[in-house]
Amino acid sequence: MKPFPTQYAPKQEVELTKHTSIALREKARRKQIVGAILLVIVIFQLVELPGALKMHTAMDIGTVVLGLALCAVAALFNQFGKITIVTILLIAVIDLGCGLMLLTSPMGLDVSNLPVFDVLLVSELIAVSLLPALSASSRWPCATYSLRSLC
Repeated sequence: MKPFPTQYAPKQEVELTKHTSIALREKARRKQIVGAILLVIVIFQLVELPGALKMHTAMDIGTVVLGLALCAVAALFNQFGKITIVTILLIAVIDLGCGLMLLTSPMGLDVSNLPVFDVLLVSELIAVSLLPALSASSRWPCATYSLRSLC
C-alpha cells in the first residue's frame, strides 16, 4: 500500500533516509565497540587462565572457563548483530568474575580486595555506554547505589 502523495513527500523521504543512515551508523559503531570490549575481556580471561591452572582449584578453573564460554557465546551473538544481548553477556562475565573472586578469597574480605570493587564499576560503564538509551537510564540508579555504598 502506497501513501498518498503530498507536496512534502521528497523532503520526508530525504529526512527518513537521513535518520535511517544515522541509525545504521550508530548500530555499526556499537557493534565495533562491543567487539573491541569483547576482545579485551577475552584477552584478560586468557591471561588469568595460567594462574587458575596453577592454583589447581576447580572454582578458579571453572570461573575462567565459564568466562571464556560466555565470551564465545557473546562473539556469536555479535556476529548476528544482537548487540544488546552481547552487552548483557559482557556485564555478566565481569560481574561473575569479580563476584567469584571476592567469594573465593582465601583470607576473606579485607582492604586488599577494595580494587575489585572498582572493577565492578566497569560493568556499569559498559552498560551505560552500550545498552540502548531507555535501558541505560534504568541502570543509572544501580551505579549510583554502588557508589554510595562504597563511600
